Amino acid sequence: MFDCKLLSSVTGGKNGGGAVLTKEAEALLAAYDGYCAEVEKFAAEKYRSYFD
Repeated sequence: MFDCKLLSSVTGGKNGGGAVLTKEAEALLAAYDGYCAEVEKFAAEKYRSYFD
């Protein structure tokens, strides 16, 4: 679905490894947050136009 890595991970080791979001994943999440805000605004406006 995406042409980039979304997670950067380190396996095991002394500190137990882990994973972090890549810059691309952070940008994707920021874009998704903006999209959600616009959808919520649109839905609220439509709701008011029908039920207020």
